[in-house]
This record gives sequence, structure tokens and C-alpha cells, in this order.
Amino acid sequence: TRLYPWGNGAERINDACNSGEDQINNTTPVNKYPLGRSPFGVWDMVGNVWEWTSSIARDYPYAVYDGRETVASDEHRIVRGGSYLDIEEISCFSRERFFPTKRSPQLGFRIVRVGGN
Repeated sequence: TRLYPWGNGAERINDACNSGEDQINNTTPVNKYPLGRSPFGVWDMVGNVWEWTSSIARDYPYAVYDGRETVASDEHRIVRGGSYLDIEEISCFSRERFFPTKRSPQLGFRIVRVGGN
């Protein structure tokens, strides 16, 4: 329900994420933008790098059993959030299609660790 992890206001974008507006033109450490954290404490949900998802690029509405989560497929996958070069595409709803073999410094993935510090 939020346009950005911190809420719906774009006025904080320069202080909350690494986007093309900052003109850094490179990745930054995950903890550089504390104002961009989600209410759940998750950092860098938008900006920095497009984040790979496991989903095959299909139109909405999302349907769990429509085959879009098939691992053994070379179809386009969805990436989300925008990168350090993007201005318009920075939001929680931003999504693009990329081939799984695509290599780019603007593409990344999230590693999740449950519990502990």
C-alpha cells in the first residue's frame, strides 16, 4: 500500500535511497540511507540495484499456480525497485523484465537471514 518503503512522499527520495537523482552512479552500502528503511526494518527496498525475484514475468493478477514460480525456466524474470541510475522507476511498485542470464551492475538480489544480528 506504500509507494515507497518509508511512505508515499517522494520528497524524501534523495535522503532515503540511492537513485539517479543523487548522481552517485554506483552502488552504495545498504546502511547508507536509514530514512529509507521500511516499518519492518528492511533496508534498500528501492534504489541501489534492481532486485531479482523468482517470478517469471507474467501479467497481473498474481496467481500462485499459474507457473510463474517455475524454477526450471529461461523466461524473463521480474526485477523490482529501480537502481542507482533510475529516477522515474524508483518505487515499491516498479517492476521490469530481464532474462535470468542478464549481467549488469544495476541488478542484485536479497539474502534473507532469519533471527540474530
